[in-house]
Amino acid sequence: DVSFQTVLRWIQRGTLKSYKLPGRGDNRICVSDFIEFLARHQMPIPEGLRPSGHRALVVEDDSVAAVIISETLARHGFATEVAYNGFSAGAQLTTFHPDLVTLDLQMPEISGHDVIQFIRNSELLKHIRILVVSAMEPKELRKAEVEGADDTLRKPVDPAALLKKVSKLVK
Repeated sequence: DVSFQTVLRWIQRGTLKSYKLPGRGDNRICVSDFIEFLARHQMPIPEGLRPSGHRALVVEDDSVAAVIISETLARHGFATEVAYNGFSAGAQLTTFHPDLVTLDLQMPEISGHDVIQFIRNSELLKHIRILVVSAMEPKELRKAEVEGADDTLRKPVDPAALLKKVSKLVK
């Protein structure tokens, strides 16, 4: 719902990535670049361009908890992927494009706190909802919320409680 001239100005300023067709010189925009532009400028993504269903990245080094969380979300319509450490999570955040991250705080190498910071400091990722799922003390869970987590859930994981929190975060 914007004018053609406005789109041309975005292209000319370099804020919207495009390429020119040989010969005629018409501008073309890749759908992925357009969606990235909309997200970066906090503009709504048109219904026809949204991927169907939600995506959740489960960041959990305990394989049993990872399976419980992943399968629970998958049964309720989520496409899921699992990252077993913070480093893998960083890579998958930019390729899988999740709407939601469930995140353990205690992980080897890169902690859950570091992952929260990474997401909240990235223009392309900060829209992602973060649900911390951890066995750590309430003080640590509150710290995660101050750092940018949207909600917390204590382990052991109760699938019903998980779904209740997730449904509030991802509408």
